[in-house]
Amino acid sequence: MIKRRVLALMLLLLSKVALADSFVGQVSVIDGDTLEIHGTRIRLWGVDAPESAQLCAVRTAPSTVVV
Repeated sequence: MIKRRVLALMLLLLSKVALADSFVGQVSVIDGDTLEIHGTRIRLWGVDAPESAQLCAVRTAPSTVVV
C-alpha cells in the first residue's frame, strides 16, 4: 500500500501541468488535427488524423480470410 502511494506521489510530482490559454476568434482548420486562431497553431492531442498532403489509398480487391 505504501509503494502505491509513493508511486502515485512520484507520478504527480513528475507530471507536467497543463496550462490552458483563452483564445477568441475565427478558427481555421489546417489539418485534421491542427487548428489556427490569429496565427497561433493549436495541435489537438490524442487525435490521429491524416495530414493535408497525405494520400489515402483505396484497396482494389477485397481481402480474403481463410479459416
